[in-house]
Amino acid sequence: MGKAERMALKDMGPSLLTREEFRAGVFARDGGLCVLCGEPGVDAHHIMDRKLFPDGGYYLDNGATLCGECHLQAETAPEPEFLPSSIRERAGIASAVLPPQLGQGQEYDKWGRVVDYGLVKYPHTPHLPWSPGYDAEEDMILEPEALEGWYGRHVVITEKMDGEGTTLYNNAYHARSTTYTGHPSRTRGRAIWGGIRHDIPKGWRVCAENVSAVHSIRYGSLPGYLMVFSVWEGMKAFSWEETEEWAGLLGLPTVPVLWRGQWLGPERCHEVIAGLDLERQEGIVVRPAGAFRFGQIQDTRGGVLGKWVRRGHVTTDEHWMDRPVEWNRLRGDI
Repeated sequence: MGKAERMALKDMGPSLLTREEFRAGVFARDGGLCVLCGEPGVDAHHIMDRKLFPDGGYYLDNGATLCGECHLQAETAPEPEFLPSSIRERAGIASAVLPPQLGQGQEYDKWGRVVDYGLVKYPHTPHLPWSPGYDAEEDMILEPEALEGWYGRHVVITEKMDGEGTTLYNNAYHARSTTYTGHPSRTRGRAIWGGIRHDIPKGWRVCAENVSAVHSIRYGSLPGYLMVFSVWEGMKAFSWEETEEWAGLLGLPTVPVLWRGQWLGPERCHEVIAGLDLERQEGIVVRPAGAFRFGQIQDTRGGVLGKWVRRGHVTTDEHWMDRPVEWNRLRGDI
């Protein structure tokens, strides 16, 4: 089947198909490849379980081509990358086909249960292969061949700030760990959050670096103490353009952008690194310019590509939380 026929199938409305038509149509639309990993497809997977539908649920947009391993994971695993919303996105399905008893505007798992994400711990970002700050005992590192899938994609390179990763919700605030330990810098961050929390839509979260206290780098002209690096609705991170827009609406700065453009190999990355002042800058983070999902954050098909951190980044003998607090300075401070 040619491209035109596949596009026609993709645009087909929610017409009930026979089992055979469903399988043939799903495989044709997806080119016979697993929409999650790109391997040859084995199953025409029902995105929402067919038993939830009184008519069997054989709708083209309720199906996606999966390989055997991904199909097993989608049937059994709760991880975000195997949820119906993730599978639809990877299959290019614009709108969900839901059983009549389920309402729009909610995220459901395959069996029709509402997904409640609760508090979400931000995952570790892997180091780029040439990052000198990589610690084999604590960190993950990307293999060089993992970068090949990024060729031609549009990326944003931002400064990696020397702060504490912090997540803001409409009704909660926590550092990278969802457990709370008191510290004056966290109290200061919570005070900022208290002034904007009701402007954060329910079910969204804003991830930022809390740079109020000195860790290893002393900042002397910050635009704010909470510097946003991503904004999420459920398990989907917005594009960088949308992230900047939402941060602005909340009155928060974003982390500085050092470069944006098409990834044509690591050369541009090396040029950005060469321009860093390693006395005052920790490193860089490379992320897609477009949106991505939580399950893809350590997956080079999408999500954050990686970070580069200066050698011997931590320059103090004592952990910053155990030292007397020294505050970084805001722009305009006297």
